[in-house]
Amino acid sequence: LTYTWSVDIRTSVMASTINGLKLADALGIERPRRLLLGAAIAAGLSLVTAALTTLWLAYTYGGINLQGWFFGGMPQTVFGFVADKINTPMLILHGDADDAVPWEQSIELFLAMRRLDKESVFLQYRGEPHHPRTYSNKLDWAMKMKEWIDHYLKGTPAAAWITEGLPYSGR
Repeated sequence: LTYTWSVDIRTSVMASTINGLKLADALGIERPRRLLLGAAIAAGLSLVTAALTTLWLAYTYGGINLQGWFFGGMPQTVFGFVADKINTPMLILHGDADDAVPWEQSIELFLAMRRLDKESVFLQYRGEPHHPRTYSNKLDWAMKMKEWIDHYLKGTPAAAWITEGLPYSGR
């Protein structure tokens, strides 16, 4: 390996192994290979446990993205890598009390689309989780989705909220 830290890792692993063998010899363990096998299994198990715990925490509290660009270039915004590939108008719904996906990510996607002059509308529902739960918001979302589909698929005139937007009245 060409990385300078790899020498430290190899030295640490070798020292731990040799100390373990010396300890096995001092304790009179006749078959130290079993001890080494147990150490290897413990190391593998701890590696898998640490990786799964990291993935679970990242998924639970946000911030997980396992695609190759995440470890390499990293675009300026989370959705900068995909917004330029979207060619259809996008209607984004998000509740600000969402515990599954941070609603700021929807704003990032919306802003990335707007920066590229692509048609995008962001609808935020106050106090709602990942999907609308109150009847009035369910009805509002259903009506807006129908107007959106009618406009972009059937060619009907766009509703005012699509062309002019709605003012944000605070959180």
